[in-house]
Amino acid sequence: MSPAPDRIAAAAGLPDGLLHVLVGRGDIGAALVAHGGEPLSPPAGDVTLVVGAEREGLPAKVVAACDERATIPVAAESLHAAMAATVALYECNRR
Repeated sequence: MSPAPDRIAAAAGLPDGLLHVLVGRGDIGAALVAHGGEPLSPPAGDVTLVVGAEREGLPAKVVAACDERATIPVAAESLHAAMAATVALYECNRR
């Protein structure tokens, strides 16, 4: 199996290597979604975290290319992308 950034970039139609620059080379691809994912928790290994646009979120083909879907449990409808990414990065590094 190829590293998560390669699979996700291919699904999104991004040029080779672009996702590596943006998010690294984790073996596990995790899509951060507003609803329907597992509650965000520290990953067991290196993770490639993918965060979408604020209103549209991630394209379905990108979410499908990810190994996991994670959601940040909040009382509000959702967090904006920068805040969600900040919380997710903190949680990923908390382990």
